[in-house]
Amino acid sequence: MPGEVRIVLIGDPKVGKSSIVTSMISEQFQEHAASVIPPVTIPPDATRCGSTVHIVDTSSVHAVIEEEIRLADCIVVVYSMTDDASFRRVSSDWLPLIRSVRKSDAHFPPVIVAGNKCDVKTNNPSEADDFRILLEQFEEVETIVKCSAKSIQEEGGGMIEDIFSFAEKAVNFPIAPLCSNQNNGIVFKPECTHALTRIFHLVDLDNDGLLNDHELNEFERKTFKDPLSPEDIRKIKVKVRENIHKGLENDCLTISGFLFLHKLFMERGRVETVWRVLFTFGYGRDVKLKENYLCPELKVESHQCTELSARGYEFFTALFKKFDRDGDGALNRTELENLFFCSPGIPFPNFPENTVTNENGAVTLQGFLAQWSLAGALEYKTVLRYLAYLGYEGDQRELIYVSERRDSTDSRIDPSHRRTFVCYLFGAPNSGQNAFMSNFLGKKPGSPMGSIKSVCNRVRRPESHDDNYLIIQKIESDQTGPVVSSEERMANCDLACFLWDVQDSNSVTHISKFKNCLRDKDVPWVFIGTNSDGGQDANANEFCRRLEIPVRYISSRQSDDDDLFNWIMHELFAFHQPSPARWATVALATAATVVLAGGMFYFYKQRMRRLL
Repeated sequence: MPGEVRIVLIGDPKVGKSSIVTSMISEQFQEHAASVIPPVTIPPDATRCGSTVHIVDTSSVHAVIEEEIRLADCIVVVYSMTDDASFRRVSSDWLPLIRSVRKSDAHFPPVIVAGNKCDVKTNNPSEADDFRILLEQFEEVETIVKCSAKSIQEEGGGMIEDIFSFAEKAVNFPIAPLCSNQNNGIVFKPECTHALTRIFHLVDLDNDGLLNDHELNEFERKTFKDPLSPEDIRKIKVKVRENIHKGLENDCLTISGFLFLHKLFMERGRVETVWRVLFTFGYGRDVKLKENYLCPELKVESHQCTELSARGYEFFTALFKKFDRDGDGALNRTELENLFFCSPGIPFPNFPENTVTNENGAVTLQGFLAQWSLAGALEYKTVLRYLAYLGYEGDQRELIYVSERRDSTDSRIDPSHRRTFVCYLFGAPNSGQNAFMSNFLGKKPGSPMGSIKSVCNRVRRPESHDDNYLIIQKIESDQTGPVVSSEERMANCDLACFLWDVQDSNSVTHISKFKNCLRDKDVPWVFIGTNSDGGQDANANEFCRRLEIPVRYISSRQSDDDDLFNWIMHELFAFHQPSPARWATVALATAATVVLAGGMFYFYKQRMRRLL
């Protein structure tokens, strides 16, 4: 965090700006200081926060002052405590000028107001009220300091050094983004309250809405590296109990108590403590989660695919169980809202209608993991972001597995290295694509699928005990041609499935006009005839036989073919498994390479003998 900090002093002429700088540098007052002091640099080993501090004095030239305000990280507005008019111009002239020059900034730069010449005794009974009004009117003013450049060694003069310490601290740990000063004291801004509330819920490990002693210690360890002693915890609770109603419940800290403690840090001038909490949980200086925290760069080439890793499934399984408060093995609407409270909201359109639910419409663990499997394969950046939102501690990229989509030698996939696969669902008009997808999710017949385009569910191959996830993406009938003829689109497909209505004589002709595309052996095809109560389609059978496409039939009831999707997964694996012919080709190529290398080595030796 410590870096370069540029502190600029502005104010009326003759208020002592240059004297403050010279007194700070030389640690003694100089009666005849220059009218403008050249910029001064203080090395990081001599500053409170470890920043390299540049101090810039200004003249009365307006253009120069505006330029320095534009470049400043923090501004010190100096007035003379012996001149009431100079104090009035702080609010009437100088602070409005700063706002005007920096109006395009997200936040105004922090400002320190310094009253110089406090060694001269003055009597201003309204001073406290004046200061309060100034702080309320200009939230960018971090603090008001009284100092004396002349009495550097005397009481009050020591504040000269503090001015620059406060300024450096204000840059590294600004107050304005977190809270404002109002009549009733410090009030957190909504962004800060939301951030601290999110942090509270993340450290509430047992999800009971309270922080017990163990959770407080884990929060302390994560943020400050040192656990709290039992005596420390007792003192915290005493302080909360004495100052805020309902700050404790069952001897545990409530969200109200948690916010009170952070407000107490602010009131005691320990703003850096609050910032350290925010920084630890991924927030930046705008009190928003940093982009590199939410979505660290993950290199994925066009020929590669992504999916959840084993650790990813472990994380989302644990998350599901944490928020399944009633222990019924499903997340109802309230439990889902609680789970996604620490995020911008549920990231999946049509959720939970587009995944596996129980009879009450609550999301089962199978459906929850399937939805994240779909996101891991199709929108891995969303998964990265939500891992951060939902409190994953560590590098989110560890939970995304990147693999080659296809073998470079024959464009097939290696199923043994993947767990999630994509199936494009083509279909003739009115062939039952929505019913097919609804059946895939185990929904009741007639369940509305609406605008749902992609669904995912767990599928087990008959010859294996391994669970895989199959994503079915619906391709509208009018998009069949553009998709099957696009190498780029089909490269993302592991298996293509075509539905047709057996009772409709024109149904199969919808796909037959693209038969040249069906001969592309980079992608396996399966044909499924729906509404087959009256028997099979001989023409379709012959069409599939000639193209060597597996075919299957399902009745209008569909419940008589429960292993349909296992069959689809079997065909996918069967197509992509290396055939004996392929192994023979590989072996032949390897043998040829060995023979060629041996021959080259023989001729090389013969040539060397002649040369010798």
